Amino acid sequence: MSIMKIIKELTRDTSKRMKNEEVAKEFNISKNGIINIFMKLEFIERREKGLFATRKGVLAGATDNKYMGKNYILWKEKILENEELKNNILPEKQIKQKTTYQEKVQKGRDYEVFVGKYFEQKEYIVKFNGIENGVKDNSVDVIAINKEEIIFIQCKNWKEEGRKIKHIDIKAFLGDIYVLITENKNYQGYKEKRLFVASNEIFDNSAIKYCEEHKELVDYLHLPME
Repeated sequence: MSIMKIIKELTRDTSKRMKNEEVAKEFNISKNGIINIFMKLEFIERREKGLFATRKGVLAGATDNKYMGKNYILWKEKILENEELKNNILPEKQIKQKTTYQEKVQKGRDYEVFVGKYFEQKEYIVKFNGIENGVKDNSVDVIAINKEEIIFIQCKNWKEEGRKIKHIDIKAFLGDIYVLITENKNYQGYKEKRLFVASNEIFDNSAIKYCEEHKELVDYLHLPME
């Protein structure tokens, strides 16, 4: 082997190269999120034949690569320690967390509307207490009223593999309803019912047993969202 080849081999950069999605995974954000940040920082630019590293990007660890006529970026691991990148990652994460929370809230509200319409079809007058009052709803999402009775309903649109409703949740629900009735004369004078409604089978054995043993106080209903 010639001296030049030996020098080239010894100085060859063998550090790991990372795709955009691999960098994104390290920071727990989306691939599009990391690409948008790279472009904002002027590390890369989009051209007709793909994404290309800028001079600033090369200094940060970007390398241009080609596949089937298209250009793509690989990153040296030092990009993970880039302070400018890390300072821009935090706001992106906060946006993602905010979106996730908003989606969760909307999912719950959609189910409350679904449950409300279910009781409207049974000729009840429905009040969407959770949507109207937010955190001040006394754990009652929907109130259904007819001439004879009033039903206080808590709705749960949780995934089946997630958290379960336990007997302590049922007991807390009953306590919150007592406070709500005491503070609102409009809800007094009716035959009262209390109902836990869930889109999936998320009642654990203790919750089911409690409801079955106290049917005069509370009941539960599995009502899948269509």
